[in-house]
Amino acid sequence: MAVNKQLCAALLLLGLIAAPVAAYYVPGTYPQEFLAGATISAQVNSLTSFETDIPYDYYSMPFCKPPEGVHRAGNAANLGTVLMGIKLENSQYNFTVMKEERGKDACKPQGYYGPLTKDDVKVYYGLCRT
Repeated sequence: MAVNKQLCAALLLLGLIAAPVAAYYVPGTYPQEFLAGATISAQVNSLTSFETDIPYDYYSMPFCKPPEGVHRAGNAANLGTVLMGIKLENSQYNFTVMKEERGKDACKPQGYYGPLTKDDVKVYYGLCRT
């Protein structure tokens, strides 16, 4: 009887120790490893407003485009993106693994998109409100 209690206590302790070491899995994704110094390029999709679910192309808004131009991303994230017709495009944002980077300009050469006219603001505001 005492051995049984000790065995139950040992199994309970083992279960408590092993619980925080659990892994996770997001269906449709796969783990990917990156080496220190590797570059990760962010991709963009579309924009929707809180008012409506109508998607707008990311680059139809005043965002800086990559210096090499906008093109479809070669690798689809998963089968769901292909079946749902999600269009992934490259962006100007790149990250370096294990390297702290601050103050990098996303928009070259001036470092910002540029001034918007009153008409531009009206159009973009209307897109977000409809």
